[in-house]
Amino acid sequence: MNRRRAALSWFACFVAAASGAASLRAQPAPPAANAGAPAAAGLPNDDVVVARVNGEFVPFREVRQQLAGVLQGRPIPLAIWPQLSAQALEQVIGRRLVSAEMKRRGLKPTAEELKQAEENFTKNLTRRGITRADYLKQNALTEGDLEAVRTWEIGWNRFAKELLTDDLLEQFYNSHRRDFDGTELRVSHILFRIEGHQDQATLAAATAKANSVREAITSGALKFADAAKQYSTGPSREQGGDLGFIPRHERMAEEFSAAAFALRVGEVSPPTTTPFGVHLITVTEEKPGTIRWQAVREKLVAAAQPSLFRQLVAQLRPRMSVEYTDAIPHFDPTTGQIAPGRS
Repeated sequence: MNRRRAALSWFACFVAAASGAASLRAQPAPPAANAGAPAAAGLPNDDVVVARVNGEFVPFREVRQQLAGVLQGRPIPLAIWPQLSAQALEQVIGRRLVSAEMKRRGLKPTAEELKQAEENFTKNLTRRGITRADYLKQNALTEGDLEAVRTWEIGWNRFAKELLTDDLLEQFYNSHRRDFDGTELRVSHILFRIEGHQDQATLAAATAKANSVREAITSGALKFADAAKQYSTGPSREQGGDLGFIPRHERMAEEFSAAAFALRVGEVSPPTTTPFGVHLITVTEEKPGTIRWQAVREKLVAAAQPSLFRQLVAQLRPRMSVEYTDAIPHFDPTTGQIAPGRS
């Protein structure tokens, strides 16, 4: 069986695993190159070994960089530190496993690819008006970190394109057709705006109120448009919450669009949180799209990569050695529960 057919057989199940909008958003990011270390008391030093993959040490630095890419400079919320660290460590371990497979297949950057990446990086720094030294200092990165980013990005993009055959991309498109075919939905919403600081208590109160209103709507006690006029704090309240037609991407916050496109006409979403507050969303009309999968092939490749990454990790992990040092919280490989670690 040639490599192309083997790829199709090996990862045919990834399409089913990709269902749901959240899977389209979680990218297998390389070490962060745009944020420094998150500030939180009691974190390990960068050189503390947090795991071993095939006998190779995984330092906490890689986990910190993964967290930095997610938090974008915000401090780590200590209440959810165990969950964040466990997820970040799994992502780092996953990249190590996939990198080992790419190395086995000889998927390393060429000199020309590395040269092009360096030129693009230099142009980007010039455009932003900062020096290389300042960039490295601001982001707590070394030249070695930059090389790791480039090696990963070039190798992973090539590997993913090799595995994502036309057959798989068409299957992925068919499973997520409305995300890519230009479909537009006419939506209405009820906004429960959170005044002041959005913390756990205010978010929980808004969500509870939204759930109460949703129950009244779904039980038939209240029409959605009437509920919007009565409860919504958004400007569309006078129109019964009507926002008109929206596309899948760009116009609305991603959380809002993803929730809307998970609905069919007449359904009401669970409470959905965006930077504006908590929303209830309903779809009142659908305008089907006509864009074929071939016209959005590159978008499909990008969107399918997270699911492909997870399937690769699941396939590769039993074949390779992964050990935890308990230096930070991590997922117990037997129970799937979070082991607290020593930090």
